[in-house]
Amino acid sequence: KGDIKIVSIYVENICICTEMFSNDLVALITPNRKIVKELAKSLNKSQLSHPERCQDEEIITIVHASIKETGQRAGLKSKEIPTRINLCSEEWTPNNNLLTAAFKLKRKNVYQYYEKEIRQMFNSMTNK
Repeated sequence: KGDIKIVSIYVENICICTEMFSNDLVALITPNRKIVKELAKSLNKSQLSHPERCQDEEIITIVHASIKETGQRAGLKSKEIPTRINLCSEEWTPNNNLLTAAFKLKRKNVYQYYEKEIRQMFNSMTNK
């Protein structure tokens, strides 16, 4: 079916992940550093480093809500919107082999690099 394009002010890059035995989607997201830093400041969390912002539950919740809202406005069905997200503090670049030279996502490499995070997101849904 191809990638679902979800645009949110917080998202720099997104990789939608599926699992064979799940009807849910999860997403790996490289957040827009500037916008997420501004969000942290508005939440009185300006002391947080970028990796800490990517792990902060309140920030993750706000980013996820923005993605859900954007997806709904774009006419996506609920099953087409990620159920869980992971904010990745590492930039995706051709140098770390997560993007091509033309800055296209290398999905297989991203899946391998974030295998643990993807597994944790799917496991958190089955262990509700």
